[in-house]
Amino acid sequence: MPFAKTPVRALGGIMILTFALLQGAVAKEPPKIPDTEPEKRAWQIIDEAMANKDADKRYEIVVAASLGGPHQKVFDFLTKALEDKKVEVRTAACASLASLKNPGAIPALKKALADPVPEVFFCAAQALWMLGDPAGEQVLLEVLEKEKGTSSGFLTAHQRQALATFNSKKRFFLTMFHLGIRFAPVPGLAMGYSTMTQLMADHKANGQSMAALAFAHGKDPASLQALRGALKDKSPVVRAAAVHSLAMRNDPSVKEDLIPLFEDKAVRVQDMAAVAYLRLNFVEQQQRQAQAAADSTPAPTTKKKSAK
Repeated sequence: MPFAKTPVRALGGIMILTFALLQGAVAKEPPKIPDTEPEKRAWQIIDEAMANKDADKRYEIVVAASLGGPHQKVFDFLTKALEDKKVEVRTAACASLASLKNPGAIPALKKALADPVPEVFFCAAQALWMLGDPAGEQVLLEVLEKEKGTSSGFLTAHQRQALATFNSKKRFFLTMFHLGIRFAPVPGLAMGYSTMTQLMADHKANGQSMAALAFAHGKDPASLQALRGALKDKSPVVRAAAVHSLAMRNDPSVKEDLIPLFEDKAVRVQDMAAVAYLRLNFVEQQQRQAQAAADSTPAPTTKKKSAK
């Protein structure tokens, strides 16, 4: 019988994973931020990361952006990041733009198809395919059918030569596998999957961080409590994994738990906490608007039948 369908085993599994999260040593409490300024501080973290001259730090915020909501400033930064000098930043920008599912990214992604680096133009094609643009499919088909000698003219001679080197080094199939998972059109995988794949690939990932990621779509109180506790873990990978999962649960009640991490020593945790806070803030606003609309809608009246 499958593990998930056995109630006793499922409960036991949750208890084991919860214990794994809670058993980590707790880090010291970071300095508190005034309750009136969390949104302002979140944007400050994001703005500083986007303007940073360190490519590694720009990469971290580009990946973290896949957790976010419809913020024009972040969207504009991601489209600009498609022209970054660092290849990893450009590929991450493709992934995060695809995760946001914003059709407005299509022109910038089409421009990225001209990138001479195989990882980048392949990633841009994947993103366009996910967004439903035919140009992405054309490039992917040309890559797939290159051995048959077909050509639609989407790839330049330089790109074809780079792609041949890409294939010879076996990097092509590894990237196809990685990006294929990242962009798989399955509910729940698009938004935030850049952060998830990065965390899973981290050489410091452990059982606790994997358990935290497993709770990304949980609804039970036990896993929620465990994730809140993991935000204080001594491992930055565990803290980042907890932020990811709390963001993915779309529960605005936990956004205040993220505020102390705005001052986390790990840049990745800071960036993810800031983006996650703004995401949950947006979710909360949407919920309030929906509730206000529901409250303002008059209840339907029923006509009384006249007595005969």
